[in-house]
Amino acid sequence: MFKSLPLLFCAAASILPAVAHAETSDVSPASLLVILQQEIHAKPDDVFTDIGKVDKWWNKDHTYSHDAANLSMQLIPGGCFCERWEGGGMVHGTVIGLRKDAQVVLQSSLGPLQPLAVNGILTFTMAPRGEGTVLKLTYRVNGGPHSGLDKWAAPVDAMLTEQLHRLASYAEKGTPE
Repeated sequence: MFKSLPLLFCAAASILPAVAHAETSDVSPASLLVILQQEIHAKPDDVFTDIGKVDKWWNKDHTYSHDAANLSMQLIPGGCFCERWEGGGMVHGTVIGLRKDAQVVLQSSLGPLQPLAVNGILTFTMAPRGEGTVLKLTYRVNGGPHSGLDKWAAPVDAMLTEQLHRLASYAEKGTPE
């Protein structure tokens, strides 16, 4: 199932509008760092709330059940970014930090990174700018020297760029498209 994900991630990124700022750095077999930033025409409190409505903006193609309606995220310390379906489920992450209307921090090894036994920290940081919000998404992943994270850097960057675009669209227009 996961062998085609890098190609899918890259293909998805090629059709997306440009994010205001994107950077993939600190890439090695044992680590990767993705930093994305986008201005959103919505207030920080609305963006904060919308992050928790992950079932409304996350792309179903990046779920195990192929149905984003099965996703949930509790915006409380210890809250679960979970996917549940009949006969199964998956914990995608756990909320480990939270500052209302300003930051959501998840411990999360997303999708195909889970079997690599790596540790990922996914951070959404909101800052007001005029009538809108600058949303910064940072994803730092670390593993052992044989984790192969250098091969996952571009696909992870592409997938997160897509999710950030979908979140921004949902916050602005009520639809991720």
